Amino acid sequence: MYGYLFPLNSSKTITSVTLPNDDNIGVLAMTLVPQACIYALNQTAANGLTFNGPFNVNADCGVAVNSSSATALNLTGTGTLTAENIQVVGGVATNPGVTISPAPSVGTLVQPDPFRFLKAPAAATSCDHTNFMVHAEEARLEPGTYCNGITIMGGKEEADIRFESGAYILVGGGLNVKGHSRLRGNGVTFILTQGLGFTYGPVSVDSMVVSTLTAPHSGPMEGILFFQDPAVGAGAASTMSGSSASAIEGVLYFPTTALSYSVPGPGGDFLVLVADTLTISGQVVLNNDFSDLDHGSPIHHHRDDQDDRPRSWVSPNPRTPEPHDQ
Repeated sequence: MYGYLFPLNSSKTITSVTLPNDDNIGVLAMTLVPQACIYALNQTAANGLTFNGPFNVNADCGVAVNSSSATALNLTGTGTLTAENIQVVGGVATNPGVTISPAPSVGTLVQPDPFRFLKAPAAATSCDHTNFMVHAEEARLEPGTYCNGITIMGGKEEADIRFESGAYILVGGGLNVKGHSRLRGNGVTFILTQGLGFTYGPVSVDSMVVSTLTAPHSGPMEGILFFQDPAVGAGAASTMSGSSASAIEGVLYFPTTALSYSVPGPGGDFLVLVADTLTISGQVVLNNDFSDLDHGSPIHHHRDDQDDRPRSWVSPNPRTPEPHDQ
């Protein structure tokens, strides 16, 4: 028999397919849900995705929790979670002070890591900077390899840092920002890895920091703001906080480590949070507008075109086409 390709809007995902008992029909019905922008990937962890109250989270997209634990999705204290859909493999733990809309769907299928085909850059063979630190001053940083990370400290004077467009490869050490600081960067990607004798370090940005950071709109890391190298394996948890004047736009990808996110405010055009386990608190908005990116949604762009594209469903035992099939 013939198969059929079904065109899909880039913001939709197939979650189920109904196949009738008819040899002449390949697909009768599909269930489409809006693409997720919150992914907790760990498949066994208790509290795979936690919302710590007080919280007010508005996601213009879906939520996917892969853990099979009875407390895979954990909502504590008081707060409101609003999303397009909430898909949970395991169970939900909540209390009367929490409002969730819509009600979570439990017992769902595991969602694959949406960026599993995105490769880290080649391992660094040398350092452009080592133990780079800025303390209470203005600085303009260039893309490059920063061994043992970047540390920014605000004091009585604000640390005002401008990141030029490009990739900042943090070989160990991570990104550490504390005190009265301001981070500005348009078209930037922070890549967290390890090597050259430097062990992995996380992202740590505290609540006094004003961050205005935007991921690239084109190029090999299109849409990616933070990328934790999956080869790192287990590592320290990252914390991304900030003041209400912050605006974060891009994908925060921590596939094998934990992420805590609490940057308040309206945010940028889009925000995607992907982590092994994930904690969200405060007033967080996740927009879903990818129109300024060259290839639209980074989830659909950064996939293996040979192995991960939507395909037609074709019978394993096709019949001989009838004349009207030609």
